[in-house]
Amino acid sequence: MDDILRSAALQGDIDTLYDCIKNDPLVLDRFDNISFVPTPLHIAAFAGQIQFAMEIMRLKPSFARKLDENGFTPMHIAMQRNQVLLVNQLLSVDKDLVRVQRREGMTPLHYAAEKGDLYFLDKFFKVCPESLEDVTNRGENVIHIALKNDMVQAFKDMLRMVQGAWFKDASLMEKKLLYWQDVEDNTLLHVAVSKNQTEVVSLLLDRGLVDLDALNLQHETVFDIAERQAQAQIKNLLRRRGRKCLMARPIQMIEKWYVGIRRRQEMMTDERLNALLVVSALLLTVTFQALSPPGANQCNCTTPNDRRHPGAPIIREKRVRSYKLDRVSYSSENDILIRQVPMGKGE
Repeated sequence: MDDILRSAALQGDIDTLYDCIKNDPLVLDRFDNISFVPTPLHIAAFAGQIQFAMEIMRLKPSFARKLDENGFTPMHIAMQRNQVLLVNQLLSVDKDLVRVQRREGMTPLHYAAEKGDLYFLDKFFKVCPESLEDVTNRGENVIHIALKNDMVQAFKDMLRMVQGAWFKDASLMEKKLLYWQDVEDNTLLHVAVSKNQTEVVSLLLDRGLVDLDALNLQHETVFDIAERQAQAQIKNLLRRRGRKCLMARPIQMIEKWYVGIRRRQEMMTDERLNALLVVSALLLTVTFQALSPPGANQCNCTTPNDRRHPGAPIIREKRVRSYKLDRVSYSSENDILIRQVPMGKGE
């Protein structure tokens, strides 16, 4: 790289950048012809020069995906230098930068998990939830990486985020992520047991996110690992699978119910929604008519103590309880049908 351009990137001097372009209109294009090279964006990310970096992103967005000679992208460099504002600005231009892999297949999300950076884990998940599917060259997903680096709090936060998500295909992604095996066929439980992470083991068992019979490439189950490492407490937990975890609140049934509804809503197509609305209207109309008791003019009543007013519904006293139960059933049906309608549809 030209020394003048490098200095401009370090100092955030946009005027000098354009002076370089005037003198050599192809000065930025040449970086595209080299596979591994530090671009002005890499230098700006290192120095935390936000405005200069955004100017480069506008001129040459391809630089954000290039690897330098050490195998790092500008996003990775900015994270290593704790340039939070710069990372956020880069994401505002291209959210898929969360998925760009550096050396060994590590994405910015993987790096955040490795370091236990809760802020970036939450940020990246909200910006690009699809990034959870990315794995390293060793077949590790983001949760494997957190556990292998003893980032238990990061694991717990990600687990809660994943199980509480309701974006499209969230249910499939949850199963894929939580039952994933790396290149050595280690599940999350294999990793947690091998790292003697009692809290994680208890949490996974409590939520039923385990296959106790799963074998890794060494043909070991989690019981074998616990036995080999003489982990008495974990062996006890494995034998008593399902024991309540006192150290982390599991997702409650009401939460599972709500998340399930929201996931179904997100997956619903417009055609299916229209059909549901038509059927719902018919069901509600028929049910309402069936539950409406007959009414009649009560003016001809001969009983002096009869206090019923004209037009009041006629219903036997012994049938009142059944009628009330039917009304509750109707209200519940109405509520369930309404909840099937995706929020925001048709607005």
